[in-house]
Amino acid sequence: GYSQRTSKVIEKPRSQAPAAMVQPNTQYPAVPPTDGAPQAGTSLRAGPEVGSPEAVYATAAPSVVVVEAQDGMGRAFSRGSGVAVGLQQVITNCHVIAQAAQIKVRQGGSDYAASALTSDTYFDLCLLQVPQLSAPTIRRGSVKNLRVGQVVYAIGTPQGLERTLSQ
Repeated sequence: GYSQRTSKVIEKPRSQAPAAMVQPNTQYPAVPPTDGAPQAGTSLRAGPEVGSPEAVYATAAPSVVVVEAQDGMGRAFSRGSGVAVGLQQVITNCHVIAQAAQIKVRQGGSDYAASALTSDTYFDLCLLQVPQLSAPTIRRGSVKNLRVGQVVYAIGTPQGLERTLSQ
């Protein structure tokens, strides 16, 4: 089976560190209030509204990868998600790769061999080196401005469902 923890609450950072956590842009309203007709000075936009789940996914999903732990025979025994945080570097949960003989990262239909560089077991975070990975680096935010009840999104791989968006 797959080793995966899921949570919608961000009150206990030790229990879950989603692969990509993105806060919607709340500085500007996504669409000016109207009665349905365009107002003077506004333009019709094609594509998702700023801060919408679709826009958040379109922005962050390219940086999310699938991380797979394999035994000595190359058989997968654990799968989770990770996020590109630097050139050829991915952060994932340590419990996903615990006791792996080999680590594989999948992005865009391609598989890459990976190795663990560092770990922080208190926060369950491991940094992987993934040679030849060209995933875009996620834009990091700050938790300093998060408030209880604020909408956040997580993109991950719960129960083997790759790149799933949760609110």
